[in-house]
Parts: sequence; C-alpha cells; structure tokens
Amino acid sequence: MITQLMIRRLHMRPLRDHLIIPLMIYSLMGPWNLRVLEAYYDSETLHVRMTKLYDMRDADDELCEVLCRLWWGPAAGNTKGHTTPPI
Repeated sequence: MITQLMIRRLHMRPLRDHLIIPLMIYSLMGPWNLRVLEAYYDSETLHVRMTKLYDMRDADDELCEVLCRLWWGPAAGNTKGHTTPPI
C-alpha cells in the first residue's frame, strides 16, 4: 500500500519535480488504537518509521497536540534532488 501511494503521488502535478515522496499515514486498528507511520523511498531502500501504538481511550490534550503537530508540521529535507555517491 505504501509504495502504491507513493507512485500515485509522483503523478500529481505539484509533485512532478520531486524524486522522493514522503508519506505520513495514520493507521487505525480497531475502534481505539492508532499508530503514525512515516515512509519514504530513496531509490535504494524503503524507509518506514512508526510511533508506538496509542490507545485513544487514554488520549489527553497532550497526545492530541502531538498528533496534530505531526499531521500539520512542515515537510523537511530535499525531496527534489537525490545525490548519488561517486563510483
């Protein structure tokens, strides 16, 4: 699913100049569990990072603020260029 989403996003007009398409996915498991996944492909490896599993029944204002910051935070890094190490 992650690679399919990346391929679809590569064809979107605003992202056509980009070589690396990072994704953030909120993964919901059952009615109360949530985990955030971040993924990108650097032409060699698919990198996936994930948060711990959160039980949203225990959600407080601090957790909700962290999840909102992840969602609305600015993208970082150079996604338009990819440097290849010299041979």
